[in-house]
Amino acid sequence: MIWLLKYLILVSFFIVSVFISQTIVASETSEKISVKSDLVRFSKDEGVFSFEGNVKLTNSNYSINANNILVFFNNEKMDKILATGNPLTIDITSAKKNDILHCEGESIHFKVNENVIYFIGASKLEKDDDSYSTSPGSCIAYDLKTEKVTSCEPRWHYYFPNH
Repeated sequence: MIWLLKYLILVSFFIVSVFISQTIVASETSEKISVKSDLVRFSKDEGVFSFEGNVKLTNSNYSINANNILVFFNNEKMDKILATGNPLTIDITSAKKNDILHCEGESIHFKVNENVIYFIGASKLEKDDDSYSTSPGSCIAYDLKTEKVTSCEPRWHYYFPNH
């Protein structure tokens, strides 16, 4: 119940101060994320924050720019992040080599607990001199821990509901 109260206070603060960076604590041990957007909504029943319009989500390891971002919580912990946009970009700072992976694409599905980001649809990833590209309907997976890129079969269809 306390986490719900924290979220409701945070949502109220979001509504009053659109365009001002807000912080969400993913869990007691997780890093904080900061989100800027034109509009934010929170669904208590679904445990999801919906950020719309000029969204920028950042933490110490990555930055996502998108038109829409959904942040899902499960048992008071951030579970996944879904983002779409034109353009959708994400920059990930490598923990091992301190370099940056730059990505552009149609949509991403970030499984937070697994530390894997799935780039769904036409995507392009660039790191140093390496570049990976896919066509519409394809999928690339990037593991934040191992820093490996693999192809995958897209298994999801996400939409951004109108609240």
